[in-house]
Amino acid sequence: MKDRLRRGSLRVLATTDLHMNLRGYDYLSDQPNPTIGLTRIATLVKQARAEARANGTTCLLVDNGDGLQGTPLENLAHHDHDQPHPLMRAFGMLNYDAIGLGNHDFNFGLDALRQTLETAPCPVVCSNLECQAGAIALPTRPTVLLHRTIQCDDGVDRPLRIGILSLVPPQTVTWDSHLLTGNIRVRPFLESARDAVADLKAKRADVIVALAHTGFGAMEALKDQENALHPLTKLEGLDAIVGGHTHLPYPLSEANTGADAGCPTVLPGAAGSHLGVVDLELLWFETGGWRVGQSTAALRAVATIGGAPSYAAETPEDAKLVELLQPLHDKVRQRIAEPLGHTDVALHSYFSLFSTNHGSALVAAAQTDAVRRLLNGQPEAELPILSAVAPGKSGGRSGPLNFTEIWEGPLRLRDVASLHAYPDLLRAVLVDGRTLIEWLEMSASVFNQILPGSHNMPLQNDDRPGHNFDVLFGLDYRIDLSAPARFTACGQVVAPENRRIRDLTWRGQPVEQEQKFIVATNSYRVSGGGSFKALETAIQLAIKPIQISDLVRNYITERPKIARGDLLPNPWRFTHLPQTTVLLQTGPGAQRYLQDMVDQDVRMLEINKDGFLELELSL
Repeated sequence: MKDRLRRGSLRVLATTDLHMNLRGYDYLSDQPNPTIGLTRIATLVKQARAEARANGTTCLLVDNGDGLQGTPLENLAHHDHDQPHPLMRAFGMLNYDAIGLGNHDFNFGLDALRQTLETAPCPVVCSNLECQAGAIALPTRPTVLLHRTIQCDDGVDRPLRIGILSLVPPQTVTWDSHLLTGNIRVRPFLESARDAVADLKAKRADVIVALAHTGFGAMEALKDQENALHPLTKLEGLDAIVGGHTHLPYPLSEANTGADAGCPTVLPGAAGSHLGVVDLELLWFETGGWRVGQSTAALRAVATIGGAPSYAAETPEDAKLVELLQPLHDKVRQRIAEPLGHTDVALHSYFSLFSTNHGSALVAAAQTDAVRRLLNGQPEAELPILSAVAPGKSGGRSGPLNFTEIWEGPLRLRDVASLHAYPDLLRAVLVDGRTLIEWLEMSASVFNQILPGSHNMPLQNDDRPGHNFDVLFGLDYRIDLSAPARFTACGQVVAPENRRIRDLTWRGQPVEQEQKFIVATNSYRVSGGGSFKALETAIQLAIKPIQISDLVRNYITERPKIARGDLLPNPWRFTHLPQTTVLLQTGPGAQRYLQDMVDQDVRMLEINKDGFLELELSL
């Protein structure tokens, strides 16, 4: 007898990398941001669910991690245990079906994460996480099987078993080693995914969805791969993948059949910028059960960007979720408006990839001051103290509003968060001149190689985030863009002869390879963040643990005014390349400061389709 075929459909809605952007609001500039926010995503979710109901489609809503760190909302929620975490309350209101974890969810330690996850309104899944003996156990599951019903085209509702697995980057333990080493282990992506798929198949899952906190990287599977989406999309047994981590939206076209990715895959941006939508056709056979037929994957953005400094907001905030979050929202705004001091110089990051960044210079001065005090009386205090700082907000994949801008005048608590948003700890490392050179070479790899005599080649390599551009204050050096980068993004040497760093000096004298220095930096970098392999041989000095945001706040409050003399001078510049220009992108707000670029030949071009201000810089 011929096997009878019936059809149904499943829609998977997905968020990722919310980073506590629960409202469509920029707390650091204290103004609404129409391009982000879970409150705007909530409106898109309601619309997508309404479409599904009209078509008889079953819906799931999932989150792919990195929701717990990012805005000042988390700082307040982290210390308020009287009620469920606001992110979990929001997830509950929106009826999420499952959530995964990201690397930043571990930034506050296992006990804080445990307390938060215990209030989760749905299963929390992490398939490659192993808690060590004696460590705090997290309320997570390696996989979960959700039981739903599918309305088929004959009007009959049939049961469907949906398997969910979730993967967090193996580097998570390294990046937060001071909190996690010896407490948890994170297994590699591919082997963990295979085991999870086998487990779900054994439980007779009809459909398997992977929440993979990873982005597109190398095509082939590599050991301890951070961005492993390409090999994951080829893994047999997966029917849909929600990616993330890199903050890049995918797919960029209106729909994707999965042919270019391997299976239907979405990366829903970051901060609540996009909702991922995966639609799976389900085929039911009387003798064989369910199979997945055709599929599509697409993104829905909360706002469109025109060629102007403003955004066209297309998605209103959900009123009920706004009401839920309003008390915390008001409390946070009031708290971070607390005055700390005054600045006589504007602190912005618009020019951080080609000129002075006064904000980084302030953080560097605060780090140097703190390390000098902490090492007082120790033998290492006699060595030169340098300070390594990278721009925390430099546009890029986070968009044209992602820049620090603190005007001359009052300095408030929110400004400290804008200068350094992460809960990193201060670290002091002992290095030699050889290590300094390799450190700077890795930093300089954020730039493209520029051909002398060329015009308007892009300055920044799109694959290298701006937060990996460490500037070492206290030195003097030049960066030769005509030379190829020495390191890959993973920190591997491309060729021994590749060198971009020129004329490296300390107090006017060339830095010797064996010369010793103390460098003030952060726990993320020392723990391997950014793949700066040179730091693997650095000797960490024992200093009192202190968050960098706290020492910056202390530095400000100890001074009646922040003047240029309180900032460390910019230590670097590009090597002159005659008749050569490069193209760079910055925020539209940079127009207010172009008159300060008297020592550089910079020409304003236009605001492009992505909302960035394009500048032409003569090298």
